[in-house]
Amino acid sequence: MGWNYRVMRHAPKDGEEEWYAIHEVYYRSKDVDDLTVPVHETSYSVDPVGVIADTPEGLRWTLQKMLAALDKPVLEHSAEG
Repeated sequence: MGWNYRVMRHAPKDGEEEWYAIHEVYYRSKDVDDLTVPVHETSYSVDPVGVIADTPEGLRWTLQKMLAALDKPVLEHSAEG
């Protein structure tokens, strides 16, 4: 199974405004085209992820991967994850 960070749109509920966050997204196959995969063929973290690492280099790696998520299509978040 492959994974990466992706931007997800959170739909408004009860008068809230929509918002966006970065989530970990998992794909059923590591060979999937993550630019075209439909969200229903993935699983993902229900809550957005933070930036935590053991080293400054680890923080840099995580932030670079998160920035790469901005170059991919936005996925729709649902409460089911």
